[in-house]
Amino acid sequence: MGNVHLYPMPVGNDKQGTSQEQLFSNTAYQIWPGLKSNAACKVVVRAYILRAYNLHPGDISGLSDPYVEIVLGKSIRISDSKNYVPKTLNPVFGRCFERVISFPECSTMKIRIMDYDRIGKNELIGETTIDIESRYYSKHRAYCGLPKQYNKDGYNRWRDSEKPSKILHKLCLLHSLKHPIYTTNSVTIGLKTFHVHEENIESDRQSLALYVLNHWQDMPVVGYHLVPEYVETRTLYNPDMPNLHQGTLEMWVDMFSRDSNIPEMVDIKPPIVELYELRVIIWSVTDVKLVDSNFFTKEKHSDIYIKGWLPGVEKRSTDVHYRSLNGEGLFNWRLKFSFPYNKTENIIVYRKKNYFGFDHEEQQFSPKLNLEIWDNDQLSPDLYIGSLTLNLRNMPRGAKSSWMSNLSEMSRINLFKVKKTSGWWPFISTENNKNTIVGKVNAEIQIMTKQEADKSPAGFGRDGPQPLTVPKRPSTHYLKAIMDPFKFVFRSLFSANRTKFLVILLIVFVVLFFLIMIYAIPGNLIRILFDKFFKKN
Repeated sequence: MGNVHLYPMPVGNDKQGTSQEQLFSNTAYQIWPGLKSNAACKVVVRAYILRAYNLHPGDISGLSDPYVEIVLGKSIRISDSKNYVPKTLNPVFGRCFERVISFPECSTMKIRIMDYDRIGKNELIGETTIDIESRYYSKHRAYCGLPKQYNKDGYNRWRDSEKPSKILHKLCLLHSLKHPIYTTNSVTIGLKTFHVHEENIESDRQSLALYVLNHWQDMPVVGYHLVPEYVETRTLYNPDMPNLHQGTLEMWVDMFSRDSNIPEMVDIKPPIVELYELRVIIWSVTDVKLVDSNFFTKEKHSDIYIKGWLPGVEKRSTDVHYRSLNGEGLFNWRLKFSFPYNKTENIIVYRKKNYFGFDHEEQQFSPKLNLEIWDNDQLSPDLYIGSLTLNLRNMPRGAKSSWMSNLSEMSRINLFKVKKTSGWWPFISTENNKNTIVGKVNAEIQIMTKQEADKSPAGFGRDGPQPLTVPKRPSTHYLKAIMDPFKFVFRSLFSANRTKFLVILLIVFVVLFFLIMIYAIPGNLIRILFDKFFKKN
């Protein structure tokens, strides 16, 4: 890499003659337009390290304690070991590192992901190298990407050291073009007019200039692409294993001249995890598959209850609706789940202490509500009937009636935005790679922050505050059979099976009649014989 300089030769006769060295020493040299000076250049470099994923494990546990290390040139080394992320292969760093360097002394930057060890030497997981000098001097303006919109403030505010209109003005000077002429919705440079038709582009000068910069490749003859705002996805390598990927790193680099008006850093710290509460009220179920049979009558029934949980949260259950003969069940039962949620990553995040108690292990789950319908058995394990899984960020809206149960035909909602929904959803059972509806649940699902939940508390099950009424169920509980056996037998045998009961009773009477006859015939015959014998004598 180098710089090329062109020096003008003086015009005129020099009778005495002048050596070439004297000529160059007495002449003020000029740099060709577009070529950079070879003088030392002070530059502010910012490396934004967002996250890494699929890292190669560095510990025997199959995980790592990764942190960031940056090397600029041969003399500048930045270690962030105190902010290592424990026990993960997918760390979120959210760190920005800034240093003032000079070209050509520091021409490259290495970003290393290291594995932190309490005992022993920290080991390299993987690294990537960036030629920052080439980026800084590139005509494509790779040192700070161009966003699509110009924002004066907010999270996505303009972060370049120069305004779009100034950048465009310099480009025109560099290529000997006329100054831009701005109108309400267009910019004219020479014979080329850029018409702005996009609705989200405002008509102020900076927004119009930014539009032209994003379409500079359309400029005749001198046009080329300028680097847009970007996040790099870079593969990590380890010199000891050069052909094996060690993970992936997401980051970007901004560079500014030391003499320019340097903007503030972009805040990329990981968002704070918030506590949420999910409330699920199970009102009723219908069309549930009947999986039990009456011992005497062989009639189908089910003892229905529902389990519910979120990933990483303890399972909770409703009470049991005993002896449903038609697949219907009444509950009026509230399930509650508290969970920590990262809104930016859209994941449930738990931090648990490991067995040795040094660090916390982070577990991440997708926010999915799982409901299962079961049959309760007294003397054997409960029998699974079917399940329902709802992704809270993209779940089907509940049907208004129980006969509409095709999830693919329902519109999708984000519960974190709508906050509350209700309706009917189907339970599915998979047998022989075929999905079958084995029941439908009428439920109300509500999500709220911990602050909202504290303002409007609700009890678990049917308890207060905000208690739920006890449903009116058929009194067929097994305990009632013990307390009132005659009533239980009458309902279970006679009321539900009158015809069968009468037929069996008739058969019993006929059999008893014949048994009595068989038992009485020998005695009657002997008595008849004795009577005849004594009459003859």
